[in-house]
Amino acid sequence: MSRFILKVMLTAGSLVAGIGNAQAESEWKHTLAPLYLWGAGIEGTSQIGPVSAPISLEFSDALEHIDTAFTFHYEANKGKFGLFADYFHLSLAPEAALPNGVPATVDLTNNIYELGVIYRPDNVKGLDILLGFRGMDIRLDASIGPVPRRNLTDQDWIDVFAGLRKTHAISDKVNFIARADIGTGDSDLVWNASLIFDYRFNKTVSMFGGYRWLDYDYETGRGAEHFSYDVTYQGPAIALRFDW
Repeated sequence: MSRFILKVMLTAGSLVAGIGNAQAESEWKHTLAPLYLWGAGIEGTSQIGPVSAPISLEFSDALEHIDTAFTFHYEANKGKFGLFADYFHLSLAPEAALPNGVPATVDLTNNIYELGVIYRPDNVKGLDILLGFRGMDIRLDASIGPVPRRNLTDQDWIDVFAGLRKTHAISDKVNFIARADIGTGDSDLVWNASLIFDYRFNKTVSMFGGYRWLDYDYETGRGAEHFSYDVTYQGPAIALRFDW
């Protein structure tokens, strides 16, 4: 599988190299959505060693226990080609008491990032073809009573994906944007989809809002080293976007 990921990344690299040779008369156009809000809840199951447990975390519950959070989305386009990067970081530190009254603290750190290239064919207006890779990093620590904090799992993996994004102009100020992609690599399967409305205030500033889904089916290791993560992130997303 690692050879497959390397081959796809080399293909993406050749597309990036083509950016500097194609559409030389065009100017680079940049888009940045700093600190966008993705109110993602998490539903599914996870297994660490022989222990399997359901995961059910509403975004409203996560808000009460956020330690740190940081997100951004960036794109650069020139003619038919472009690049994009997306980063999502969330750190939670919920505290609870066990039935016997002993306090327990769980620290969850989750990072999701994307890097990829964009190609815009001439024959379909508003269509982007996406190719890239998505990384996932999860760390889970826990402490119970006077017992020092212990790491339960520390996992990271990378997948490649391909997808489409279609932009439809509803009016001079409003666009509807639909995106879907599917991938694999270290994961058995990962898919991502979003439905977004974008409202433009002027040439520089716009606001978008909509809904996003991200689904993982990942498994690795055996016995005590076994880890699985079969979950769906989903929730509303909203942000200010700057273009120049």
